[in-house]
Amino acid sequence: LKDYMNGQEVALTPREASKDHVEDTFLLPKEHKCNLCDYSAYEEINLKNHMNKFHLDKKNVLLKDYNCSQCAYTTNQKRYLNAHLNTVHLGIKSYECSQCDYGTNLKAHLKLHVNTVHLGIRNYKCTQCSYETNRKNRFDEHVNGVHLGIKRYKCSQCDYGTNQKLNLIFMLILFILE
Repeated sequence: LKDYMNGQEVALTPREASKDHVEDTFLLPKEHKCNLCDYSAYEEINLKNHMNKFHLDKKNVLLKDYNCSQCAYTTNQKRYLNAHLNTVHLGIKSYECSQCDYGTNLKAHLKLHVNTVHLGIRNYKCTQCSYETNRKNRFDEHVNGVHLGIKRYKCSQCDYGTNQKLNLIFMLILFILE
């Protein structure tokens, strides 16, 4: 299994790689359910962390969530939900790149695409390695994961961690299928 955030292989212990570990970790009954989205957790502390991360602002005021009715996408801004629906589910793209087949419903995303892909502009440059990007969130993930060793998504039963949620899900699928 590779951690695609930094391209390095993740070493798994026999416990981490066992089917029983994955089943215990991910298939236990998740009785603590979020009343604002489809999230559920085995432990109450995980639900509290979810609420703090996705549904509360810094003053513990409930954020208004917009959830896609066709997939798991969620956002705190209605315009992003509409752009998601049009682009992902309806295939409508209001802004198209004149240099390639990229399309989006957000003008800012088209500008970011052109600057990054076609003009090679990278506003965020790592001072510790050659990593460059035009997205602050990806830059922060890079620094935290590669240089500080901070992993945003962690297995609740072992030491495996990653900054890409899909990597954690991918690990689960791989071990269930074995």
